[in-house]
Amino acid sequence: VLDEADRLLEMGFSDQLRDIIKQVADQRQCLLFSATMPSALAEFVRVGLKDPQVIRLDAEMKVSPDLKLSFAVMRQDEKIPALLFYLREVVPEKQQTVVFTATRHHVELLVTVLEHEGMTVSAVYGSMDMAARKLHIGRFRSRKTSVMVVTDVAARGLDFPSVDWVLQADCPEDVPCYIHRVGRTARYTAEGKGLLLLTPSESAFAKELAAAKVPLKTMKLNQAKNQKITSSIQGLLGKDTELKYLAQRAMVSYLRSIYLQPNKDVFDVNALDVE
Repeated sequence: VLDEADRLLEMGFSDQLRDIIKQVADQRQCLLFSATMPSALAEFVRVGLKDPQVIRLDAEMKVSPDLKLSFAVMRQDEKIPALLFYLREVVPEKQQTVVFTATRHHVELLVTVLEHEGMTVSAVYGSMDMAARKLHIGRFRSRKTSVMVVTDVAARGLDFPSVDWVLQADCPEDVPCYIHRVGRTARYTAEGKGLLLLTPSESAFAKELAAAKVPLKTMKLNQAKNQKITSSIQGLLGKDTELKYLAQRAMVSYLRSIYLQPNKDVFDVNALDVE
């Protein structure tokens, strides 16, 4: 059984997968699960499998009709205050939220700020060791924490049975990634809500979602309501030098991630206001 097959190939494991298939019996049954069908995966299926039968659960990228999606445009420095306001004032108490961020350093920064504000938080990112990852996921699943801050390692392959909200603090790399992120909520017959925060230079991504027929509403957040939160965070950074250093690392890693994105119509590091 090969799960997340497209991701395995994207990460460069095609030779290892072929070696594994060569070692198993000639009489066998192979099950290969994939959310997408890129050309590399199609070629692997053609060469590595015998008389494969393709079963498609959805021929198009779709989101659940029970999922209400919106986006808001703001400066990068306004995102954490907006997230804090949303988690405090909009998300009902006891509902669970997954927050997606661009990098591990963003996860660490956001977790620190949220915990300082009295919230119970779990976290998952790619370089986290397995024991810590299981601990954080277990706390979130058992509702000991109400917020899970993650990178895209949690967009696929991790199952959270009762997520009510998906908040995306940073723009996903493409439409399929967006679909996978919001797919953490509104599962089976449940309802869910999602909010995407974009910088002005990333607003073209909303047009890409519209072209993919993703039902998305524009939301205007009143940043004046977040001024007290912004002042509180600025005061915290002024008093805590370690947190200030973490914020600087988060910004550097964020700029690096934007620079490496291939879609320059959406991701333009020179267009970001980082002053």
